[in-house]
Amino acid sequence: MRTLFCLKHILHLLVAITLLSLVPSVNAQPTQFLTEDWRDSDFNFSARMMASDAADNIYVLGDTVVGDFIVIKKFSATGVLLWQTSYNPAERLRGVWIAIDRNNNPAILAAIVTGSSADPAGWLTLKYDTNGTLLWSNSLPGPFSDPRRLAIDGSNNVFVAGRMWLNNSTANISLDSVLIKYSPNGATLWRASFDNGNGTAVDEPYSLVISPDNSRIGVAGKSGNLFMALMYDTNGNLLWSNTNTNLDPSNDLAFGPGNVTYFATGVYLPFDPNPYRMAIAKFDSAGRQLWIKNYSVGDRTYRVKTDSQGNVVATGIDAPGYYSDWMTIKTDANGNLLWSQRYDGGRNNSEVPNMLLLDASDAVYVTGTGGPNPSTGTVSYLKGVIAKYSAAGTPQWALWDIYANGKALTLGSENTLASLGFGYLVTAHYTQTGLPDLTPAAPTNLDGAVWFTGSSYVVNLTFADNASNEFWIDVERCIGFDCTNFSKVGQTRGENSTGFRDTDVARGTTYTYRVRAVGFMGSSAYSNSVAVTLPPADPSTTPPLAPSNLVATAFSKSQISLSWINSGSQDGVKIERCAGSGCTNFSEIAVLTGSATFYTNAGLAAGTTYRYRLRAYNSAGNSPYSTIAAAKTSRR
Repeated sequence: MRTLFCLKHILHLLVAITLLSLVPSVNAQPTQFLTEDWRDSDFNFSARMMASDAADNIYVLGDTVVGDFIVIKKFSATGVLLWQTSYNPAERLRGVWIAIDRNNNPAILAAIVTGSSADPAGWLTLKYDTNGTLLWSNSLPGPFSDPRRLAIDGSNNVFVAGRMWLNNSTANISLDSVLIKYSPNGATLWRASFDNGNGTAVDEPYSLVISPDNSRIGVAGKSGNLFMALMYDTNGNLLWSNTNTNLDPSNDLAFGPGNVTYFATGVYLPFDPNPYRMAIAKFDSAGRQLWIKNYSVGDRTYRVKTDSQGNVVATGIDAPGYYSDWMTIKTDANGNLLWSQRYDGGRNNSEVPNMLLLDASDAVYVTGTGGPNPSTGTVSYLKGVIAKYSAAGTPQWALWDIYANGKALTLGSENTLASLGFGYLVTAHYTQTGLPDLTPAAPTNLDGAVWFTGSSYVVNLTFADNASNEFWIDVERCIGFDCTNFSKVGQTRGENSTGFRDTDVARGTTYTYRVRAVGFMGSSAYSNSVAVTLPPADPSTTPPLAPSNLVATAFSKSQISLSWINSGSQDGVKIERCAGSGCTNFSEIAVLTGSATFYTNAGLAAGTTYRYRLRAYNSAGNSPYSTIAAAKTSRR
């Protein structure tokens, strides 16, 4: 099995090296808002988490399937690799989390894994000093045991949360939520477990947060497949719990003033047109539920923070179609929605946020995976994305890269930030200029040409792409020369496109086109317009259009006259009739050749209603039917 792992990793490295040769090592987007200071790309490891210390040193955690060990790196703020160390015990490991204490010592949480699918099989907690020397370790192997989060309080105590396979009060074995507290020197101070329903549900934490005053430890997660909120004191006593069965699992929590808490969740409203909703649940310090608010702008809340004014910022997903977008919202302390912003950089894959941070000005940073998609090749190719909004929700800038960003962020001093790649262990460091990005530059030199594919005609558009920060190019058209009633007919596959093919066109029609670039900061001005005329329809290959304006008029007790307007490309007209005011059993009564527009139907019964319909024909086939016309013969 190790041989299989090695071969798989070698293939990953070959792909990485090939891709690296095709793209620049640093982002090529505008420097209006940000510059890249340095980057460290290590394609030998997968990225797991990052953190920074008080001196803006950057710590990153990764792992590899070749040998199944973890690696920790420490960089200075200027990108110098200060040290790198690995931990490679007999067990196989996957990195989970990293946090830094007040003495700039990193603590690491890793999962022990087993089997070909790397199934969870235990917890491993490590602590290093600021120079990369291991201070202590604690290994807790166990079947199905899965560590999820690590946090450090103001006294340098280490808290870890996850699930474990435990004996419950009814002597059954179940998967329960577990919270462990270690002293700064690694001594186990206590272990608290939560079992809801005596083993009838899997209780599993997703997030762990320590209150700003270090008096509370909050855990968010799921009980069964539904909501779980737990609150402990510093001695491991469970202060309160909530397992609301009307809420989705809680993915995160945040503390507000007075140790109120906000839990990120979702609701399902089965009778609502938009049944899946982002939701936030608020509890007071005693665990009393103050409110649950849901928001139709999104489907599920993933991350939540509180700002300096006591407002709540959350990010999650919304899936208006098959794929999901990021949805970031801000509410006041009462849950009233202040603003919402969608990130939809690509239409060919699901975009998912992974981390949310707020800076000192309450500006919002979200990182995760998303678009834009490439204009050619594999359109479902994801990128690592960082998006920034002002405290008021105004988009400031977005940055994307095929290697950097997407997994985690840290904010440093002097308007700096660092990011961790969503796949390989790629660390990037940036300095913001303080300016927002610009809207994309407009495309120019729009031109169009008619092209015959061998079976149909299409319009090929070409243009110059002048933007480096667009998601795609919108294509609009209207019918006729000098028309102004444009509507969108499509968009390019992704960024950096220089062409579009319009396949939904009719022969003999003139279309006028214009295009514009669409990006995070909005849409560009429009390009020039171009008119394209398709050749007229060929009667030998195209069935005619239906006759129009069919009118039936009774002239006597035995005659009804018909008149109509031809489409102009027919060889003749076929006339059908049925008897009765609501009849549908039409049968053909006459075939007229040429361009006749009048017919008299004689020999009819007196006092009877007849219904008529027509269709034109040529060598290519029949047209659709005309509208139905009816008339009633007189009785005498």
